[in-house]
Amino acid sequence: MKTPEQSSLPRRSVGDNVAVLHRCVPALPGRDEPQISLCVIVEAAEMFHVRRAVFQAGGQSVQIIKGLPMPHSSKVRLYITMKAGALDQIRNAVMAAISAGEFGPARGVS
Repeated sequence: MKTPEQSSLPRRSVGDNVAVLHRCVPALPGRDEPQISLCVIVEAAEMFHVRRAVFQAGGQSVQIIKGLPMPHSSKVRLYITMKAGALDQIRNAVMAAISAGEFGPARGVS
């Protein structure tokens, strides 16, 4: 186990800029491929159906699924980050898994 002095990350002190330290962390494997983020709004009861469909359809192409409850609603906003080539496959899997939902625009992730 590495001691703090041997760590590859710089030591933080009070007042360090966290944004600068973030650049020192190595990138995730496969980050050289273009990625996009897709927003989907579904009923909370269907969220796990969507999650299962996304991972079955996308597998290794899916990087992150983040779910946020919408205030004063029974719906959840899901953000799905994936490799750009998997968009159509994942979008079709989501449409097959739910009875109704809303798709937001797919945006590039830097």
